[in-house]
Amino acid sequence: PSPLARQQLRLGGCATGGDDCRSKSWDAVSVVSTEASETEQAVPEASAEEWAAAQRLKALVEADASLMVSVDRHRAGESLDRLCLRFACARRRSSEAALALLTKSMRYRDEHSIDVLAGSSLAYVLCADAACPRSSSASPAEVEETFCRQVPHGLLGRDREGRVVCYRSYGSIKLWELKHFGLGAEEVAMHHQWLSEKCLQAMDYQGRWVQIIDIKDVGWSQCMARDNLNFARLLATVDMDQYPERLGQVYIINAPAFFAGTFKLISSWLDQKTRDSIKLLGSDWQEELVKSMDLSILPRHLGGESDLFVEALAKPSFGRSTNRSSSLGSLGSGGFSPVATPGRHGQQANVSNKEEVQIELLSIGTIAGRPSPRFTPEVWLLMVLLVASLCLNFVCAKALLKCDA
Repeated sequence: PSPLARQQLRLGGCATGGDDCRSKSWDAVSVVSTEASETEQAVPEASAEEWAAAQRLKALVEADASLMVSVDRHRAGESLDRLCLRFACARRRSSEAALALLTKSMRYRDEHSIDVLAGSSLAYVLCADAACPRSSSASPAEVEETFCRQVPHGLLGRDREGRVVCYRSYGSIKLWELKHFGLGAEEVAMHHQWLSEKCLQAMDYQGRWVQIIDIKDVGWSQCMARDNLNFARLLATVDMDQYPERLGQVYIINAPAFFAGTFKLISSWLDQKTRDSIKLLGSDWQEELVKSMDLSILPRHLGGESDLFVEALAKPSFGRSTNRSSSLGSLGSGGFSPVATPGRHGQQANVSNKEEVQIELLSIGTIAGRPSPRFTPEVWLLMVLLVASLCLNFVCAKALLKCDA
């Protein structure tokens, strides 16, 4: 099989699509059957006390007919018992607290139509119902290109415990620049949730996932910017409220030394169990990651053999775009869906066929075409210091000329 087929088989899917996708047999890839059989191991065991709490929560849920409708709509392939177990474990102090969290989650999912989020294209997720006013006339294709360049992302495969591994890189994100394309924190956070839903599809809505967050080249000014801190807090809130007990492990890699202070602040927003699941690693992250996964599943720019893509158990279809198997976004859906798709607030959003996105990504982090020059806060600071230095030299020179006179 091709490299893309091998990678999709690591996630339990197949590269050819079709109704017989799961029935394909690839004897040449011996590791696939082993990893597929380990999927069940990713479902954590629960104690008798935890199951009892889950049953109490289940009784409360079943007593609320309207809540049951929402639960059945959004739980997908997860059983009601497992869903109640996750929320009961997230709020151990009482069944009422667990019910409140579950009700809040279902209300949010109903309002934003999360059940159809994974089936939407990246361009639709970013551009539909954008709340931030645009200061540019960029097309959906240009918006997606810019976003993929700043936030490379994708599903990599499974770790040694059978958990799906998801990769995100925030080292190049510039929230102030994305705002010019109409992408506020809400839109970027919706992308975060879109990728999480893709991850759930890949793991068949069972067990926990592993996140690799790459923050290489993050600058000190980015760590201290209020918008970035608020964005980080928003992502943490979404994960804790919408995906309780889904997190198996988080590896923050390529973290600069000064990030430790920012991480301490971010950790204060998280519960203790989440904090214990996060490992902050510098440039020597390989030694830690190799303990839990085969490093060959990592992206090529990190020394692995994988290309970034998001189509896993969904039947991949690369449309009319050239298949270079190096997708940073959703190539499978061809950009904006021409079919009426529920918007994030429940309304119907009809998108014209003329707005289909055709993107050909040349390599990880590189988009076809030459990007326009951009000035980071560090560059502006350097320019200000340079001008100040020139002014000071001019004043000193003038004072010396007066003294000589």
